[in-house]
Amino acid sequence: MRESIVEPREKFITLAAGLAAALIGTLIGVQLLGGAALLCALALIILGCYEFYRWSLAPVRSVLALIDGGAALLAALICLCNYFGVIFTWEAHLYTFPLWAIVSGLLKLLRVVQLYRGGEYGWGWMLLCALLSALAGVLLLILPAAGIMTMSEFSYMVIGLVLLLHGVHVVVDAFA
Repeated sequence: MRESIVEPREKFITLAAGLAAALIGTLIGVQLLGGAALLCALALIILGCYEFYRWSLAPVRSVLALIDGGAALLAALICLCNYFGVIFTWEAHLYTFPLWAIVSGLLKLLRVVQLYRGGEYGWGWMLLCALLSALAGVLLLILPAAGIMTMSEFSYMVIGLVLLLHGVHVVVDAFA
């Protein structure tokens, strides 16, 4: 059996980032706390910083991971600016998370292809996360555009599920 690609000293950071994103996703999904936009921004900051961290440690650096981390941090910045009323409108906030979920899902899908072609392990969870993230992003993008829903309980559950999946993917990455 192949040993983990994450060094023991790095497992703590990986586990902390994954568990934090999964916890925030759960809190948003079950609506235990208010301020979902602020929690969402926090989770995106954690996931973006994690992607940069993993990119900096990788023996072969993939530009896809770098773009994924940048997209998460950009989405977090838009969420924060909108939350504090600095810039943007409510509509920008409605589309920020779905667009990030789609971009992140597609980038992870491309990384799955790289891992699979390279004979690496751990691509299964990334594939699941990529497909569900992109699908949820499309769903969240289509429904508000059709006037069917805005930030309702359903959208909070979907956003929470996506963040939970990304968090679980990071935790699994620690033991890949």
